[in-house]
Amino acid sequence: MKNIDYIKRIFQIPATEKLLLVKAFVLCLAVTPVVYFLPLKKYMGLLKSEPKQPLAQDKATSIRLVRKTMRRIERFSPVSFSCLVKSVTFKILLNSFGIESSIALGVNNSQPHLLKAHAWVKVEDEVVYLRGKMFKEMLIL
Repeated sequence: MKNIDYIKRIFQIPATEKLLLVKAFVLCLAVTPVVYFLPLKKYMGLLKSEPKQPLAQDKATSIRLVRKTMRRIERFSPVSFSCLVKSVTFKILLNSFGIESSIALGVNNSQPHLLKAHAWVKVEDEVVYLRGKMFKEMLIL
């Protein structure tokens, strides 16, 4: 019954948001092997490019729409993506809306023999995409 409710909710999403959802999901699938098999330096240089088009709508509205899309991916996707994959996808989507952003990386090694890393997205030094609350104790790289 719960799965049927999810399917009903997906069909209630406006067409433009469905298109963005599909685009984001395909991007996540495409970014996953890049993140896992290429060194960080190789693809982070590609992500530093300037947004190619001017803002089509209000910046805050665009950020909310991309954030909402990524939350839908987290909720409905049959595949689980890492925080780095989701952050890279989020940055690419913001770039497509004409919004310049950056990916922040952090590590937390406060517990012996346990190294935790996390990635999130910032626009003008404001965190716009973050899943989890552990970044406050992290050493930002």
